[in-house]
Amino acid sequence: MTDPTNISEDMLKKPGRRNWLRNAAMAATGALVLLLVLNGCTKEQWDHLKNPGGGVGGAQDTWYNLKVDYTIKKGKRAVGYLAPVGDNGGTPYYSYMRILDGPATKFRVHPASDGWQYLETDDGLWLTLSYGGFVYRDSQKSVAWKIVDGKLYSDYSRWKDYPATSDLYGGLNGNIFAVEGYYVGVSQGVANELTNCELVPAP
Repeated sequence: MTDPTNISEDMLKKPGRRNWLRNAAMAATGALVLLLVLNGCTKEQWDHLKNPGGGVGGAQDTWYNLKVDYTIKKGKRAVGYLAPVGDNGGTPYYSYMRILDGPATKFRVHPASDGWQYLETDDGLWLTLSYGGFVYRDSQKSVAWKIVDGKLYSDYSRWKDYPATSDLYGGLNGNIFAVEGYYVGVSQGVANELTNCELVPAP
């Protein structure tokens, strides 16, 4: 009597068995792709899935920059990347996020639910949002993010219907920020909304 749990090499070599294994693998891959599409995967994640390099799970090890279009002086638009103020910003504002002309902070994507994603920074912190509406880095993974129609949203209950924005603070403005820059928040006016937001592979 043969052991039904013992699959011999000969069985694996049979065309019927090979076809069944191939079809099962294809069905599982199709289900995963459908799940990612329904949960709003980004273009970069889709490209990575089509050409994963290190398997589907490898996408979580990829680092990205968060590229945005934002409003500068006189209503003109520019392209920039999210970056922290840095240690020269003065406590407690060094972790607040502003926009720089070139790539700066790197992010790693961690799935949350319903297409939301936690964004881990390259210094081991997490992109989050303050009660007052400013975007900053924190040690707690508490706020998830989603790009919808090119705009960046958070799942913070107070601000979840408000897309990310930016405005000029610091320097001659005489406010709390010691370093002048376009600081990222969520309630700085429709004209200041960030558009064409995109996670692009970091160099």
